[in-house]
Amino acid sequence: MGSALSRNRIAWTYTDDVGQHWRVNALKAYTDQNKLGGSPAAATVAPLPASIKPRRIQLRYVRAANILRRSVVVYSVPCPILTVGASVTLNVSINNVLQSWAFFNAQAPRTVLVPERHPIKRSATQQSA
Repeated sequence: MGSALSRNRIAWTYTDDVGQHWRVNALKAYTDQNKLGGSPAAATVAPLPASIKPRRIQLRYVRAANILRRSVVVYSVPCPILTVGASVTLNVSINNVLQSWAFFNAQAPRTVLVPERHPIKRSATQQSA
């Protein structure tokens, strides 16, 4: 447990499941750890469309009987956080006090990675029904 990480945001590159690059806002303190993939985004990279919900990974903090779970974006695959046992330090608010704790990938990657999602496209007849 430590003091909170900086909340400064930077332009970062998210690579979708088909290899297209998109610009997103990311916490610099998280990306500086080199665990979540991605790279700095150039101004010429298009912003992530609202139609794409980025892939995420479910991580755990375990101490005695307390188990906290957090979900963070995986900007590209493969990346270090997908390795079982890998950790990343995240901010957590406990009793309104912001702190930084190490969260771990505690299970096999295929069971904790939440896939990228796209909304269901409806035809004109389905939308009017």
